[in-house]
Amino acid sequence: MRPESKIAILGLLLIAAGAFFTLNPSTVRKTIVVPHEYTIADTKLSIDPGHYYYWDFTVPPGSVDPRLHVIVTVYSGGNKDVDVIVLTSGGEKVYSERIAGFAERDILLPGPGDYQLRLSNAFSLVTTKYASIHATLYYKESITKTEQQVSGLADGLIGLGLALLVLGGIIASIRAAKQSAKAFKEGLQGA
Repeated sequence: MRPESKIAILGLLLIAAGAFFTLNPSTVRKTIVVPHEYTIADTKLSIDPGHYYYWDFTVPPGSVDPRLHVIVTVYSGGNKDVDVIVLTSGGEKVYSERIAGFAERDILLPGPGDYQLRLSNAFSLVTTKYASIHATLYYKESITKTEQQVSGLADGLIGLGLALLVLGGIIASIRAAKQSAKAFKEGLQGA
């Protein structure tokens, strides 16, 4: 068997191997962590004695590291104090603090679920409070993606196989050209 035939056969085998890997992709699972940020409250308020304002919010299932970042400023009224309270949908207190003047807090939440944030003046019997609140919910979501991935080896094998086929064809063409030239030369010498 001539060398160009061996090269061409090797090229065909590499192309076949590459096609096998292309037709049989591997499954790859990737986990991506996506951060989320939502404004829950951003307002100025006048809170009458014995009253509170509230904002309902949800931490979606599958969320991790949920926290509520709260900034409260009490501008006037009595001792310039209000209560910041976070409750679960079942009424369980997750967080409660009386704030006077200004405060910035990161409140860790137990996990996914429905919550309520309250800014309260319920303890006051006489004084209206003037305040502002900015509350932002932060959490991360883990997303798992499944992908079919063709091996880079498949592309490499097909490319190498094609290159060897071309090389075998070039060698065969050169050999044929040399034989034609030799036959032509012999034909000229015989005439």
